[in-house]
Amino acid sequence: MSSAQRASSGAKSKVPRADAATRSNQLRPVVGARTAAAMFANARARSDLHRKTNVTTLSRAMAKLGIELSRDEYPLSRPGVDGPEFLLNTPLQHAYSEYARRSRISLQAFVELVRDQTASDYRPNKNLVPEALNELCKDYKHLKHLQKIVREGVEVRLKERLPQ
Repeated sequence: MSSAQRASSGAKSKVPRADAATRSNQLRPVVGARTAAAMFANARARSDLHRKTNVTTLSRAMAKLGIELSRDEYPLSRPGVDGPEFLLNTPLQHAYSEYARRSRISLQAFVELVRDQTASDYRPNKNLVPEALNELCKDYKHLKHLQKIVREGVEVRLKERLPQ
């Protein structure tokens, strides 16, 4: 029975279910395109500023021990036969290793230096802003746990104590 026949016979018409193709057209975006672009630009600027601050902090700490932190932008990947080959920044690895050897810094202090953690801002991932997450993830079931990770990082519990 067609919908026209149902309507003329007085039978209840069923509302057709939206399939995946039509449903996506009916959803409204979480934020508008301009708002999303502004949020992305702000996040990029904040990330770039944090990266520059971190590089400056690391450069100064390393310079005190006569280690030069490479200023060149090291490529993240290079073209490969099967797609991009991702690269490790070996000059940075060598500089970090040399700094750790010369300074005899503890692992915890070294990680805090690399992450640019301070007593006033201990968050290991500075790109995650708690206030932005509250707004963008307000309906997320585990938002409280995500906020804790942003504030405190992830705690690793070892089965055995590390050798001294």
